[in-house]
Amino acid sequence: MLAGVMMRVGHLGLLVVMPEGLLWILIFIAVVIAYTIAKVVQHNRRSEEQWRSVDKSKLREWDDDDDWDR
Repeated sequence: MLAGVMMRVGHLGLLVVMPEGLLWILIFIAVVIAYTIAKVVQHNRRSEEQWRSVDKSKLREWDDDDDWDR
């Protein structure tokens, strides 16, 4: 006996049968992706905030950018 989840896909009325474990794996993957995106956005905001608070008058230009080619 196939234990699965039937889902109606789109307006065409197609039925897809998935094993129940696959559904939980897909939900887990979606949660991991959402968490990762949220953390990237959080780190980006923190980085922008730190960059705004830097005293830019103490920054200097580097002239040795091409030293790697030698």
